[in-house]
Amino acid sequence: MNSGRKHGKEEEPEIPRTPQQQYQIPKVEEKQPRQPADQTELTSKQNSTSGNGCECRGLKNHTYENCERRMHCELCGLNNHTSFQCKREPLWNCAPELCAAQVTDQSFFYIDEKIDSRASKEKASTAIISVVSGSVTAKQIENEFRNQTCNDTRYETWMWNAKQISENKFSMRFPNAKMVQDWRCSRPLGMRTVEAQIVIRPWSPIGAKGELQHAWFKVSGIPPDQRSLRTIAKVGGLVGKTLEIDEKTRYRDDYVRMRIACRDVTQVPEVAESSLGLFIYDFFFEREMVEPAQQPVSPVGASKMDNCETWRSRGNEAYGKGRLTEAEECYTHGIDSFSSNEGSRKALMLCYSNRAATRMSQGKMREALFDCRKATDFDSSFLKAQVRTAKCLLALGDVEEAQKAFEMCLKSNHHSSLDLKTLKEVSDGLQKAKKISDFILQSKEYLLKKAFDKIPSALQMISDALSISKYSDKLMAMKAEALLLLQRYEEVIRFCEETLYLAERNSVCLCPDKNSEGDNLDNNTCSVKLWRHHLIAKSYFCLGKLEEAHQFLKKYEQMKVMECRCGKQSQESISSFSMTISELMRLKAAGNEAFQSGKYLEAVEYYTTALLSNSESLRFLAVCFCNRAAAYQAMGQILDAIADCSLAIALDADYSKAFSRRSSLYELIGDHDQAANDVRRLIALLEKQLQENMSMPLEKTESIRGNLNQANLRLSFLKLDARKEVSSNMYLILGIEPSSSAVDIKKAYHKAALRHHPDKAGKFLVRSENISDAVWREITNEIRKDADYLFKIIGKAYSMLSDPTI
Repeated sequence: MNSGRKHGKEEEPEIPRTPQQQYQIPKVEEKQPRQPADQTELTSKQNSTSGNGCECRGLKNHTYENCERRMHCELCGLNNHTSFQCKREPLWNCAPELCAAQVTDQSFFYIDEKIDSRASKEKASTAIISVVSGSVTAKQIENEFRNQTCNDTRYETWMWNAKQISENKFSMRFPNAKMVQDWRCSRPLGMRTVEAQIVIRPWSPIGAKGELQHAWFKVSGIPPDQRSLRTIAKVGGLVGKTLEIDEKTRYRDDYVRMRIACRDVTQVPEVAESSLGLFIYDFFFEREMVEPAQQPVSPVGASKMDNCETWRSRGNEAYGKGRLTEAEECYTHGIDSFSSNEGSRKALMLCYSNRAATRMSQGKMREALFDCRKATDFDSSFLKAQVRTAKCLLALGDVEEAQKAFEMCLKSNHHSSLDLKTLKEVSDGLQKAKKISDFILQSKEYLLKKAFDKIPSALQMISDALSISKYSDKLMAMKAEALLLLQRYEEVIRFCEETLYLAERNSVCLCPDKNSEGDNLDNNTCSVKLWRHHLIAKSYFCLGKLEEAHQFLKKYEQMKVMECRCGKQSQESISSFSMTISELMRLKAAGNEAFQSGKYLEAVEYYTTALLSNSESLRFLAVCFCNRAAAYQAMGQILDAIADCSLAIALDADYSKAFSRRSSLYELIGDHDQAANDVRRLIALLEKQLQENMSMPLEKTESIRGNLNQANLRLSFLKLDARKEVSSNMYLILGIEPSSSAVDIKKAYHKAALRHHPDKAGKFLVRSENISDAVWREITNEIRKDADYLFKIIGKAYSMLSDPTI
C-alpha cells in the first residue's frame, strides 16, 4: 500500500489502513468533534495541536504540522507540494470524459488543460480591451496607457503593446496581474487621447461561445473510505466540472463541500446515480445559496469623526500597498463623512492632505493642488500640505508661485521642525523653480525672435524644464512650437496627441467669468486643445496633407470648449486657417478636374492661383508646381514644365514624382545624361524610403518596390541612349516647329531666355517667416543651379538652330 502512495500513478485508497480497518468504516464516535467548515485556519491548527489529531486525514497518531501526507500530491505523486497547489494536474482533469451526464441538456465533453506556469503568468497579466464607441487603433491604445502611467517611475521602461484580435477588440500585456485587476471595469471608460470609450477586462478565451456557471455544493453519499481527490472530483463530474474541493470537509461524516461548474447551476439534480467499483451509489447535491451582501451597519453611538478617521486609515493602508484608486476613494469617503465638530477637523485635514499625495502619484496635479489648499485652510501652519502645494505648483509649471511656496516653507515658524530630508526637498525645489524660470525666459526670447540658430538650444532647455514640470501646458506649447520651427512636423503631431490627456487632467480654465476653482476644474479643456488643434493642423498642412488638416479641423470645429473667452482669439485663428485650407483644396481640385477634362490652360491658372495663395507649406507648393508642369507638358511648353519640376524638387527634395516627371521631360528633349541623373536620384530616394519605413503596409511596400524596379529598368535604357549620342530636339526646347523661319527661331529664343533667366527664377516665391535662413538659402541655391542649366540648354538650342552650317 505504501509503494502505491509513493508512485501515485494508480488509483489507490487514500488512508493507510491495517488489515482490520480495510473492511470497516471508521467509527464516527472515535473522532473528536470537528470545527465547523467556516472556521478560520488558525482555529483548525489550534485544535490540531491540542490533542485532536491530524485534521488532514483524521488520524490521531500525529499532528497536522507533522503530517507527511500534507505535502504529498495525490494527483501527480510528488511530495514537494500539496494536491491543491499542483500545477500539473488541475482538479477538473479528474472529471470523467463526459461531464454533467446526469443533468438533462447540460452534459459536455472535456479536454485536459495542461497548465504552463509561464503561460499562466502571462495570461494573468493580459487584459482584453473592447471598444464600445468610437474608432481606436492599437497605437492609440498604447499611447493612452503610456500617458496615464508616465508619472509612475515603476512603468517608465514598460513597452505597451496592443494587438488587435478582432473588430473593436484588442489584447494587451500589463506589467503585472495586480494592475489588470486595478484597471478592470464593467462600465465604459472615456479615452483622453481620442473620442472613444473602452471596457477593460481580464484575459478571456478568444472565440468562446459562453462560460460555465459555478457554485459551491454539499455532496453527501460518498463512502468515507473512497474519498480520494480523484474519486471526489469524478463524483462532482456527474453534474459538471469539479473546480475546487474544501479540504476541511473532505472527511466529514455528512457531506463533502466542492465547487462545481456547469451550464446552469440551478438545473443540478438533487440526486445523481453512479458506481464506485462494483457497487452502485446515490450521491446527493445541495447547492449553497449566496446571500446578498448587506451594507455594514455603523455601531450605535459611532460618530462621523470615527467614520472619517476609519476611512483615512483604510486609505493609508491602500496607499501603502500601491492601490492608488482605492486609496483616493477611501479619502473621498472620509471627506464626505466629515463632521462640523472640532474633533473632526484634524481628521478631515489629514484626509485632504493624504488625498493630495495620492492624486500627485496619479498625475492629477491640479486636483492635488486643490486638496492641499483645502488642508491648509484648516491649518495654515500644516507644513506637509505646504510642501505638497509647492511641489504641485512646480510640476504644473507655475514657477513664480512655486518659488513663493518653497520660500514660505523655509521661512515658516516650523523651520526648526524640518527634518534634513524635507529641508533638502524644499531647497532642491526652490533651485529647480529658479532654473526653470531662467529656461522659460531664455527660450521664449529665442522663439519670439525666431532665431533659428538658437532654436535647438531652446528646445533642449524646454525639454530639461519639462523633465521637472511634467504637467506644464505652457512648456508643452513652447516645445511644440520649437519642433514646428525646426520642421519636425511628425514629432509635433505625435507630441500634441500624446500630451493632450495630461494637459486636460491638469489644466484650468482662465476665463474671468468663472466663479470658483471647482468650476475651473470642470472647464479645464478651454485652451489646452486649441493650440494643439492649431499646431496639428498646421503640421499636416506643412507636410502637404491638406485633406488630413481639413478633416482634423472639421472634426473639432463644433467643439464647445470654444465658448470660453480665453480661447476666442485662438478660435478665430483656427477658423481663418480652416478657410485658407478649404480654398487651397478647392483650387487644387479645380485644377485637377480641368486637367482631366483637357482644359490645360485653365488648369494652369488654377494651380498658379493656389501657388500665389500659399507660402507656408513647401510641400503643397511642390505638388502644385509638379501638377502645373504636367499641364505645361500637355500644352507643349517643355521648358516651363522642366522649370516647374525643378522648383518642386527644390522645395521638396524627397518628392519622387517630380524627379520622375523631370527625367521624362529631359528624355523627351533628348538630354539623356540629365534624365539618367534624375533617375539615379529617384532610385536613391526610393531605396531610402524602403529602409526608413520597414513597418509600412505591405501594399505600399510592394508599390515602392515596383517603382524601384521600373526606375532601374528605365536607367538601363537611358544609359544605352546616352551611348548612341542622340542629338537633342532643339525645336521642342524652344517650342517651335521644324519649319519655323529664322525670325521665328530668334523670337522664340528671346521669349524663352527672358522667361527662364536665372535671375528671375523663383522670384515670385514668398519666404515664410517660419523658414530659417539656412533652409531658404538651400532652396534658392538649388533653384539657381537648375535655372542656370536650363538657360544653357536654351542658348545651345538657339546657337544650333541659328547656325546655317548645321
